[in-house]
Amino acid sequence: MTTTSTALRPDRWFTTDRPLLLAVAAALDETPTVIVHAVEVPGVDDPEERVRAGLRLLRGGYLEGDDGVGYAIVSALTERGMREVGEWPTADTLARRVLDELAAAADEAPDEPTRSRLRTAIEVLSRGTLDTATNVLGVAIAKAMGLTP
Repeated sequence: MTTTSTALRPDRWFTTDRPLLLAVAAALDETPTVIVHAVEVPGVDDPEERVRAGLRLLRGGYLEGDDGVGYAIVSALTERGMREVGEWPTADTLARRVLDELAAAADEAPDEPTRSRLRTAIEVLSRGTLDTATNVLGVAIAKAMGLTP
């Protein structure tokens, strides 16, 4: 009879995979390809563990490159990888950036009616979730660009 453990498995994302992704992103700023086992990752001293993490990231859609038995060579981060390391905005970061820009505009507005309208816009967008704010902003941008009927 086989017994199964109910204990959670070790967290690889925060201890190995994400730190490797961040290290690979930094290395790709310096060189066009990265050999994963050679990347220095704080807390991940075993080159084989770095390769296993690199393979998980390649197969998980975070990295582009080549892999095989015992190696992983990375040529780029995917869109998913770039979003994870903060190189591309997510809907949440984009919405926060727009709210920050509106706040700055309100602070620098030339008169009280303009400040008041900008603060009202910030309040309305901030009441809902960031998803709602992102949707509202997306519709407004699409209309401004003439992309909606």
